[in-house]
Amino acid sequence: MDALFAELDAAGIWHMPLKGIVLQHLYPVYGMRQMSDHDILFDASRADDVNRIMEGLGFSTEHFGASNHDVYHKEPVCNFEMHRALFGPGHEEKLYEYYKDVEKRLLGDGCEKHLCPEDFYLYMTDHEYKHYSNSGTGLRSVLDTYVFLKRFEDQLDWDYIVKEVEKLGIAEEDTILIKKSEKDWFKRPFAELGE
Repeated sequence: MDALFAELDAAGIWHMPLKGIVLQHLYPVYGMRQMSDHDILFDASRADDVNRIMEGLGFSTEHFGASNHDVYHKEPVCNFEMHRALFGPGHEEKLYEYYKDVEKRLLGDGCEKHLCPEDFYLYMTDHEYKHYSNSGTGLRSVLDTYVFLKRFEDQLDWDYIVKEVEKLGIAEEDTILIKKSEKDWFKRPFAELGE
């Protein structure tokens, strides 16, 4: 990952780690948050440059330009999804429209960007909503929400989050995900899970 970020920085391509890349650091023990791939949002206008960088780092191109993300693989099991957009035209229109200009929300002075905690939470919830409404979601999304809220709940601007969730029309699903991740799901304090 460091080599990729260094190459993207050197080429002046803004990029933002997504989902598990960020969330894994909130879990109490390294390796508790499993990932089958690494997701990174990048400047879509530089897709050809990113393709050259990925192939230069030894990745094979599995899918390029066919959807909102390009897929790269390196043996034995290193997979990257390089996202041109957080949601594509093939996803629910309200998600696509809400996130099509996400660059305006990105923070950070250099090429590596991030979202404020509220917008990260919204994206995490909206991404899970996409899975939930299409084919269902699993325990990992509940744990991700739990871990994120355990770390940031008292710092989040909930008025902003509620306003944005209502704007997207997914308030019910968001509430379900929060309730599923409440601390009473876990019989032991979360910190003890890593012992």
